[in-house]
Amino acid sequence: MKFDEAFSDKVGYGIGTKASIRGYLVVTDTISYLSESEDNENRAILVVFERLSNVLLSSEIPVQMGSMVLFSGAAEITGTLVKTGMGPLPVGFSQVDELIFFHKTKTIRIKPSET
Repeated sequence: MKFDEAFSDKVGYGIGTKASIRGYLVVTDTISYLSESEDNENRAILVVFERLSNVLLSSEIPVQMGSMVLFSGAAEITGTLVKTGMGPLPVGFSQVDELIFFHKTKTIRIKPSET
């Protein structure tokens, strides 16, 4: 699914829509989101993955310093996309089946069911 399609009527409330979307992932201790690019964070997709920051910490990727953002970079997320009803993050991955994080030094493939 293209990034813009995530905000279309194809995605609704309820059981959601299976999707795979590539974008720019921002991870903090408390919230993670996927935006279209590093330069365009006007629209973002909430990523509901409780332990994501801990999983990335254990992968030995260097933590970013100087802000509340621990990790950021290109990523592809596959999972169930739903409307959230929240203004700033109108859609979100309610379930993540697979997350591929493309860091400068290595690529991390995460399957939450295996963590």
